[in-house]
Amino acid sequence: MIDQPSAVNSFGSSEKYIEVGPGIKLHITDKGVGRPIILIPGLPMGNEMFKYTYEILVGHGYRVIGITLRGFGKSDASEEYDIDLHAQDIHSVLKTLKLEDVVLAGYSFGGVIAAYYIAQYNPSNVKNLILISANVPKYTRSDNYPYGPAVDDVNQLIAFSETNLAAMLDVYGPVFHLEESFMPPSIGTWLNGIILKTTQKAMTQGLVTLRDVDLRPIIGHIEIPTTIFHGKDDALVPFEIAEQAHAMIKNAQIEVFDKGGHWFIFTEQEKFHNALLRTIDK
Repeated sequence: MIDQPSAVNSFGSSEKYIEVGPGIKLHITDKGVGRPIILIPGLPMGNEMFKYTYEILVGHGYRVIGITLRGFGKSDASEEYDIDLHAQDIHSVLKTLKLEDVVLAGYSFGGVIAAYYIAQYNPSNVKNLILISANVPKYTRSDNYPYGPAVDDVNQLIAFSETNLAAMLDVYGPVFHLEESFMPPSIGTWLNGIILKTTQKAMTQGLVTLRDVDLRPIIGHIEIPTTIFHGKDDALVPFEIAEQAHAMIKNAQIEVFDKGGHWFIFTEQEKFHNALLRTIDK
């Protein structure tokens, strides 16, 4: 169910809320007309993080829809936050909006949700997948997977999120490996304003998902054209993880960003938007 009327925010995007379960409404930005491009933000962001991307895509004749996951940003909080529930929510939004010929793009944690959704649900109305700085196929190291942080490192973050959420949600804090010399303070302040709306439980369970979820057994089920955007110097999600996804997804190509780290969507904005348009214009 869609709540109306929609509001219009300061950057001109149409906002609405879509009910995905009893008492749970997700905050949606829905702007423009044309082929629908779905954007799923990362942990612990709201869809406002894509404000610059909305304007570019709408200006090139696309309908762009940002979905804030439950518990994040302006979306309702929930008792549970497992990966399949997030995937069901994405499915509900696409169904409610009656979307066809969809491009589904997920940033970071949002890429995990997007990849899982395609692999498990195989939705016929989604035609392209884009993974941006995504923790796919697996984020933490194990005996047969020598990439990413150790499980104990993520456990420390989980414990920290339970005791000092405000510090956890600071983009210049211990989670994001970000320094003011790399990301302009004005952008960092803006991002902090978005993510401070995230609930403690959503943040903690998101970290648990990143620690535990292993998409390797199912990632081969993805058959739609997939493009992987990843920073060569990503300190948060090492580039080797993207290389694994590239090797495991049948119809995948990879677009490498030599600089910008995990944040090239902001620091290398023009290059990112040009690459995004090349991908969806095909």
